Amino acid sequence: MVEYTGLPQDRPYDTIQNKPVPDYMESAFEFRKGHSAYHWRTDIIDPRWDTVVGLGRFGGDWNDELNEVIEASKPVKFRERTFINNRMGAGDTYMPMREAETRDLQSAGYDTENHVLRVNVDFDKYPTFKKMVDLIGLGEAGHRFHIQYPGEAFPGHLDGFHCNWPHIKPESMIRIGIMLKDWEQGHFFQYGNYPYQQWRAGDVHTFAYRHVPHYTANSGFSPRAMILTTGIITDQTIKFLKELKDVEEYNLNHTVQ
Repeated sequence: MVEYTGLPQDRPYDTIQNKPVPDYMESAFEFRKGHSAYHWRTDIIDPRWDTVVGLGRFGGDWNDELNEVIEASKPVKFRERTFINNRMGAGDTYMPMREAETRDLQSAGYDTENHVLRVNVDFDKYPTFKKMVDLIGLGEAGHRFHIQYPGEAFPGHLDGFHCNWPHIKPESMIRIGIMLKDWEQGHFFQYGNYPYQQWRAGDVHTFAYRHVPHYTANSGFSPRAMILTTGIITDQTIKFLKELKDVEEYNLNHTVQ
């Protein structure tokens, strides 16, 4: 991990082009494309990008906790999603970015007042799920329950959260997804040209967050639930992910030494 020095901490910073994120951008999507090496074709599957990277699987019974999480989750609109967070970085409330995202949706014909998902960030109430993110051990981490009810759809986008950590090189950042329920028909994830499906509860994955456009929707008949944990890769992260990958299923009663 290489840290930058002398960069502003009170606003998002473009660590790819080494300058502050602009005060105005017509399109957030086009701005983030400048950070991406994705091919932008629809007639190929490029295994560098059009995929998810499996990291392993947690095992356990967390249905009761999960029902509580889903019940307590709050519906949010696309522009509101980062305001409900347990790590407030400079980019979370940066209005030029939020306004540019809204212009993207409006130009595509989206109803910007629709709820796109439901969010819960109160991990201290749910010890099983808190243990998951604590074991992964990301630095300066933000994590949230990402719940989608039937009929909710999250528009395609590129992640730009690396701009919230101006002192960290983007390759030292990672976003990890933990699926909390078995896949059901009608639960959609798409990473580039790759449709991610048939996951099982406990499956853990990542993807090339800065490069790959991704989309999710629920046209099924029950909520889809996952955890997203995002932050800086630490020595603990490297050690634990190796252990997670080396076993068929990681028993959450096991303690990492």
